[in-house]
Amino acid sequence: MATPDFGLSPTATPAVDEQKRRLEVALKGPASWFATVAALSVINSVLAMSGAKIHFIFGLGITQIVDALARQAGSPGYVLDLIINGIIAGVFVLIWNFARKGQS
Repeated sequence: MATPDFGLSPTATPAVDEQKRRLEVALKGPASWFATVAALSVINSVLAMSGAKIHFIFGLGITQIVDALARQAGSPGYVLDLIINGIIAGVFVLIWNFARKGQS
């Protein structure tokens, strides 16, 4: 009875190894954007809390909303701002980790 190996032999050939390597590279490249966006969002939040007039174009809109609400709340809002934005960035880092491993 045939096994569901999708036409691949049990012993890997160099062509199959090359195909696997290319697939891994294709997965890891775009996956790194999740970590980059998470890092830039946290940096944008820190810049917003410090009152800087500059920010990165790339980042998450939800963190900017949290920053604006924290600014209105005053000093206690900054602590919540860091916590909420840290959780949001953590979710993106988690997605990056899963995407890097090729999980769906």
